[in-house]
Amino acid sequence: MNAQLFNHNITVSRISKILGSEEVARKYLSQCIYVSDMGHNDYLNNYFLDDYNSSQLYTPEEFAQLLIETYETQLEVFTHTRQSCCDVEPGTVPCKSLSFPCSNRSDYVYWDGAHFTEAKSLGLWKKSI
Repeated sequence: MNAQLFNHNITVSRISKILGSEEVARKYLSQCIYVSDMGHNDYLNNYFLDDYNSSQLYTPEEFAQLLIETYETQLEVFTHTRQSCCDVEPGTVPCKSLSFPCSNRSDYVYWDGAHFTEAKSLGLWKKSI
């Protein structure tokens, strides 16, 4: 899955170049339907084949849970990847004094444009272990 996500990012950057900017590409791609079909090959090629010992290490339910946890760390989804969760003056950090943070904090990557939210930090932590 990591290779597929890497290739997807390359494709998106190529689309950005073709369309002239990342913003135009983001707008264009936001109208697309993405379908993610995963897990089949993990079972067929890793769990059921004799070449791997996955079926000896895990029950089918445990292997499914392992795949879910792996996919969750690979497919971090944030609605707001550039906007800050709180009000900031343009080009400054931290949040404006007495400003209120966003209510949907798990949708944001950044608190103030420089510091990760808990949701993003947790995603990075999961990838590191």
